[in-house]
Parts: sequence; C-alpha cells; structure tokens
Amino acid sequence: MFLESKYYKKVVKDIKDHIVSQIPKEKLISLYLGGRILTKDRSPNSDIDFFGIVSDDFDLNSENSLNNFFDKNKKLTGERECRFRAIYISDFQNKTNGKSNIIKNKVDIKLFIKLFRYNKYKLLYGKKINFSKFNIRELSDKEELKLDICFIKSNIDYFKKN
Repeated sequence: MFLESKYYKKVVKDIKDHIVSQIPKEKLISLYLGGRILTKDRSPNSDIDFFGIVSDDFDLNSENSLNNFFDKNKKLTGERECRFRAIYISDFQNKTNGKSNIIKNKVDIKLFIKLFRYNKYKLLYGKKINFSKFNIRELSDKEELKLDICFIKSNIDYFKKN
C-alpha cells in the first residue's frame, strides 16, 4: 500500500514541503492530496495529485514551475508522475466561470465540488475547507458519467494516435 510505506509517506511529505516552501503562505489556503493514490484501486504506477486551494492573487505560472520541477526531479517524487493543481477559492465561491488551469467552466466547478465533498482527499497543509458551504449544485451521477465517458474516449483516441 502506498501511504502505508514509510518511504512513500516521506515522498509525500517531501513533495508537500517543497510545494509549501514555493508558495507564499498567504496565497496557499490549503493543500490536499487526492486522486487514485488514496484509493484501493491504485496501481504501482498511480500518479501523485496535489490540489492547492489558492487565493485569487496566486500566479498560475507557479503551478507550471512546480510541475516542471517535479518532472525533472523524479527522485523527489518516488519515480512517480506528480502534479500540483491550483484551484482558486473564487471558483468555488461562484465568483467566476472557472479561471484555474484545471477548472475552465461551471461544469468543472460542479465536478470538483462533488470530488472535494465526497472523496477522501487528505488535508496536508493549511485550513480545512468545508466544501458543503459553497452554494454550488454538484454534478449528478449521470452528468459525471457522461464526463467520464468523454474522458475515456479522448484517451483512447490519444493512445491510438501515439
């Protein structure tokens, strides 16, 4: 199991420490570990996903810089792909149509509200956010399934071409 291993606990801690050291504390509201790495269906190749809930003055170039650093420093990431995804708090406050790199529209906002409300994302740093307080309707299971099917189809097309 990934997080049961002392080695991978250290990997996650080292990555977290690096992220926190690179973002001013007033801009990083919370940092969560998420994705398949925390689930029973993870694989030895599962990537490591970090989600930073950030203030509106966060520079998205920092997200790119962190991800480039992780790509070049595989020892730090335990030889796994690692991604930091910044999500502006205003995306959840219904103040935007999505301005984060990973959230581009209202459907994405609804999906991430659902993911943060019901998935067991692990708070690693900062303020625990009650995602139920945001007045956003989450995606229905049917809407989420449609997104999943589109995602799978696009991945199949990508792998056929490559």
